[in-house]
Amino acid sequence: MKIKLSQSLFVLALCLAAISKSSAQDSTVVKNKWHYLAQPYIMSPVINGTIGLGQLPDADIHANADDIFSAMQFGAMLYFEAHNDHWALSSDMIHVDLIQDAESKRGIISAEAGTKQLIWEAAGLRRINPWFDAGIGLRLVNMKSSLDMDVDSALGGGHRSKSITETWVDPIIIGSVKLPAGKRWLFQLRADVGGFGIGSDFTWQAQADVGYRLSKLLQLGLSYRILAIDYQNGSGDDRFLYNVDMYGPALKIGFNF
Repeated sequence: MKIKLSQSLFVLALCLAAISKSSAQDSTVVKNKWHYLAQPYIMSPVINGTIGLGQLPDADIHANADDIFSAMQFGAMLYFEAHNDHWALSSDMIHVDLIQDAESKRGIISAEAGTKQLIWEAAGLRRINPWFDAGIGLRLVNMKSSLDMDVDSALGGGHRSKSITETWVDPIIIGSVKLPAGKRWLFQLRADVGGFGIGSDFTWQAQADVGYRLSKLLQLGLSYRILAIDYQNGSGDDRFLYNVDMYGPALKIGFNF
C-alpha cells in the first residue's frame, strides 16, 4: 500500500526537525557558523523511458535537449543549502511542463505525451570526515501525465486519450564526496538511492559537480546529473506507469551568503 502524502510530509517534518535540533546543539557547543548557498540552474537533459496510463498501450518516449527545449512550456530549477562544519540541510526543486512525441510501437500509429512535473527534494546530511557526508531525505514527486494517441485496428482503431495525476514521496539515502581543491575550485560527487516500494518501486540519482568561486558572493558551476524513477500504481483505468530516466549537463550560478 502506498504511504499517504500527509503521512510522508509528517515524517519529513520530524526528520528535518530532529536534524535541525541536533545541528543547533552542535552549533551551541562548537559555535559553528552557518553558511548559505542559493543556486538557480538550467539543465539540458535527455529523457528516455516509458509512460503508461489506464488501459492505453504503454508509450515509449525519447527526447534530447533540442526536443525538450522546443516542447517545454515552463521550467524552473533551484537548489538551496545551509551548512556548517558538521551539518548540511538542502532543498532541490525541479518544475518542468513539456509536451513531446512518443514512439510508434505496440499498435500506436502516432502519439503525443505531456508531462507536468514538480520534483522537490529535502535532505539532511552529517559530516562523517573532511571529505564525506552521509544522510537521509525525502523526494516529493507530483506528476501529471497525459497521452493522446491514434491506435491501429489490432487495438480497435481510432483516437484515444488519457490524463492522470499522481503524487508520491520517496525516502532516499544520500552520500556526498567533496574533494579539496584550494579556495577557488569546488568538486563534489553526490548519489542517492530510494523509493523501496514506499513511493517509487525504485529511484536513484547521481550527480558530479565542478564549480569555481569568483568571489565571496558568486560562484559558477557545471554538473552532470542522472535521475531515474520507476513508479507504478493502480490498475485498469487508474493504472499509472512512469519508468523514465532524465540525464544531462546543467549550468549553475550560485550566491553565497
